[in-house]
Amino acid sequence: MEKKKLYDLVGIACGLILLLVLIVSHVQANNSQKLDLPADAQTLTASADGKVGPVEVEVITSPSQIFKVRVVNHTETDGIGTNAVDALPNAIVEAQSLAVDSVSGATVTSDAIKNAVANAMTAGGIDPAAFGYEAPAAEEPAAETEAAPAAAEAAPAAEAAPAAAGTGYVPGTYTAEATGMGNVTVNVTVDENSITAVEIDGPGETPGIGLAAIEPLCEQVMAAQSAEIDGVTGATLTSNAVRTAVAAALAQAAGGAEPAAEEAAPAEEAPAAEEASAEEESAPAEEAAPAAAADGKVTATGTAQGIDGDVEVQVVADATTIYSVEVLKQNETPGIGSVAVEQLPGAIVAANTYDVDGVSGATVTSTAIRDAVKMALTSAGFDPAAYVAGAAPAAAEAAEPAAAEDKVYDVDVVVVGAGGAGMTAAITASDAGKNVLVLESQGMVGGNSVRSTGGMNAAPTEWQQANEFGETAGVESTLKKVANYPDNARIQELGAIVAEQWAAYQENPDGYFDSAELFQLDTLIGGGGMNDPALVKKLVENSESAIAFLDQLDPEIVLHNVAQFGGASVKRIHRPVDAEGKTLSVGAYVVPLLQQNLEKRGVELLLNTTATEILMDNGTAVGVVAETADGAKVTVNAASVVIASGGFGANNDMIASIRPELDGFITTNAPGIQGQGIQMAQAVGADTVDLEQIQLHPTVHVQDTSAVLITEGLRGDGAILVNQEGERFFDEVSTRDKVSAAEFEQTGGYAWLIVDSRMSDASNVIQGYISKGYAETGDSYEALAEAIGAPAEAFKATMEKWNACVEAKEDADFGRVSFANPLDQAPYYAIKVQPGVHHTMGGIRINDRAQVLDTEGNVIAGLFAAGEVTGGVHGNNRLGGNAVADFVIFGRIAGNSAAGVEEAAPAEEAAPVEEAAPAEEAAGGLYVPGTYTAEATGMGVVTVNVTVDANAITAVEIDGPGETPGIGLAAIEPLGEQVMAAQSAEIDGVTGATLTSNAVRTAVAAALAEAAA
Repeated sequence: MEKKKLYDLVGIACGLILLLVLIVSHVQANNSQKLDLPADAQTLTASADGKVGPVEVEVITSPSQIFKVRVVNHTETDGIGTNAVDALPNAIVEAQSLAVDSVSGATVTSDAIKNAVANAMTAGGIDPAAFGYEAPAAEEPAAETEAAPAAAEAAPAAEAAPAAAGTGYVPGTYTAEATGMGNVTVNVTVDENSITAVEIDGPGETPGIGLAAIEPLCEQVMAAQSAEIDGVTGATLTSNAVRTAVAAALAQAAGGAEPAAEEAAPAEEAPAAEEASAEEESAPAEEAAPAAAADGKVTATGTAQGIDGDVEVQVVADATTIYSVEVLKQNETPGIGSVAVEQLPGAIVAANTYDVDGVSGATVTSTAIRDAVKMALTSAGFDPAAYVAGAAPAAAEAAEPAAAEDKVYDVDVVVVGAGGAGMTAAITASDAGKNVLVLESQGMVGGNSVRSTGGMNAAPTEWQQANEFGETAGVESTLKKVANYPDNARIQELGAIVAEQWAAYQENPDGYFDSAELFQLDTLIGGGGMNDPALVKKLVENSESAIAFLDQLDPEIVLHNVAQFGGASVKRIHRPVDAEGKTLSVGAYVVPLLQQNLEKRGVELLLNTTATEILMDNGTAVGVVAETADGAKVTVNAASVVIASGGFGANNDMIASIRPELDGFITTNAPGIQGQGIQMAQAVGADTVDLEQIQLHPTVHVQDTSAVLITEGLRGDGAILVNQEGERFFDEVSTRDKVSAAEFEQTGGYAWLIVDSRMSDASNVIQGYISKGYAETGDSYEALAEAIGAPAEAFKATMEKWNACVEAKEDADFGRVSFANPLDQAPYYAIKVQPGVHHTMGGIRINDRAQVLDTEGNVIAGLFAAGEVTGGVHGNNRLGGNAVADFVIFGRIAGNSAAGVEEAAPAEEAAPVEEAAPAEEAAGGLYVPGTYTAEATGMGVVTVNVTVDANAITAVEIDGPGETPGIGLAAIEPLGEQVMAAQSAEIDGVTGATLTSNAVRTAVAAALAEAAA
């Protein structure tokens, strides 16, 4: 026991010694940090008056360097002055200057921090002027400037305005004006101690913004009993005008002026009163109101309506120059409006005017940004029309723009078009080790792909199995349609296979029914049997691996929610959802992530660069010629050319020349979809197919002359179409061409798409349509009928009849076989829709390796194409969900082909490999000893070297330089271990690295097949 106690004491002593060592080390470390400061460095404290009270700072500084600034005590306004407390100390240290910009909206607090730092320096014998500090100007007599008298006269009045009740008013009604978007007039009625009534009139304020703010601003004044009100978010100018006018009216009431409702305060006094009351009394009003800095610059904000809510900007300007524009708040469409948010502020500063060209394809957002900048300039007291090009900031005005410079690039692969197909091809070629350049004619990536709202068809997939099968009618309906194509051998062949599969499933209904053959059959029937069967087969056979490709490409790309779209027998379209399970628009979801992956690989992207010619050498494509927006010539020499520039749905002249009856139709296409890629390919001898097959989409909404695509997913999820008479007229989930044709036959050539709140609650897409003002609303069937101008009784009868069809799972009127939930949850919504040009099914003729074919059917060496620029995949009608599948699948194929990657067995064929994998042979000693090599395609080429003796695998080496860092590359070592442990290609694989796992299985199986005796 004595020994144990001794040991315990020794242990405690050792612990104390160790703790002492740590403390000494820490102290030494701190001392060493302190020793890094120069000998003349001092730690100083001082304070200055802030908005609410003193602001105290601690400063570590020498005469030549500021080491640290910290606010140690303050009582500034939370959310306003505290922003300056958080940001300004670091800004001063980083700039090594006290002449840093104040924090927008917190000028008084910012000045207090700078003044306190200067005071601390002065106390330590350091001249703050050495760090750019200018002492506040002493108050001088008003006569020094012409503007001073008015300001001086107004200031006392504003200071006399009572901040709260009980300070003594002269009873009566007092009137004052101030400027918002227009004149804002207030009538403030007071008794001796309080405000008893407020009336605000602002007929020139913006409808829905400033006008809508007037009532809550009245309520705020009454509640505050003061001009010190928070204001209304998004209505800054109107809020400021009300604060200013109320302060002026209360100044009259407190000063004993004669109540005179008909007399407005002198125009020049209102701004002065605003300045005084803001500066001295009201924290929110003062810090929101723009005020000129010593150099004449003013920071102001402005707001305008975007595509989905307000766009708010902050502008720094003086009377002649716009120095900066920043978008503070926006909810614009990712990949479309967000591009204008990124590009337009810089363009406005560079041009020194708000009136710049908008971003093509993002007109609404561009207009909102320009209008918001114009509002900010107005609120700062400047004339927006006075800003002209040439008065740009000094940094930008150094010289005249340089002449456009021609450029030459030498690369392995050039891709024309940065839509879904182009970016996928570029990523794939880059992962194969090639140097890739992408050209895009527009100022943003995405093309039509970013506008896709539905999802991606794929089958069969594990994600379909999460659904309960209830599409018997859909399968049987498709099988009946086979008889309509007696002369189409492929449809007849597939019909027979699917009939056998369906019979077997009915005998043993395990899981969700779908097959590659049914997917092909739906696509061929949907395309009127005009599709190229080889391309359809390639599309379908690679669809499951395409989902896996996206999974592995980026963990954020998750298309695992499965639903049904028009023309599909079963649930097959894979869609993105948010954290709450609400569906998202697939294009706006996927395209930005593809762009990020392009950037991660260092692939160079030239925007606003339009390809005009394919360079040829002895029948081989060897590059392209392009032109930039400023007229420069770009020559790209390349071993391979991929055309992925989209169709021609935005080129009305080209459409009219092929289909005159579609001349002038609205289009859902992006502005850059002009058909240049098709024309360039034709110029070098490429063949085309199905150019006359131009698809109309039946649910296009026209909003302010712009065409907006309403996703087909709504009908797949249970929406119906009614005409102006309030009646259904067709099977809503039939193919697009048939639904469009039926709409043309209705009154006015349009229809109303009907959904209920149960559908809208489950879909961010629908909620977006509602918030953007596309939908009419009703709390009952009768109310919605009134909103759309349809007969109430007829519409009510239609809805009740449809709900009965859903319950019975039978539509006797139009034969619809897809049912979801009844439309019986109020409120109800109706979106007016009509047919519009949506997709051009025809284009460049390719084979199943994405090689371009000439008019004789021969391959044009070095030339490849993918996406909507090609023809043959879709026949005379594209099914919803097949466009995204098309651009991912053929984009990958084109990228691999352009990179010279030999085609490997499809990843989905990895399962049958197990039959070829000689696991049982290994046990029987049937290998021929040696090392065997095989390849397969994952994200790039995966090569395996498998060494065997007579009875076992003795070593495995896997090389996959093109696999995704951190995902596929990280999986290589555990995959090798799995092969060694299993002594076979039959391995589990690595979760999240499906493509790499499949490639290893395939290649190992091939190597073992060679090794088998």
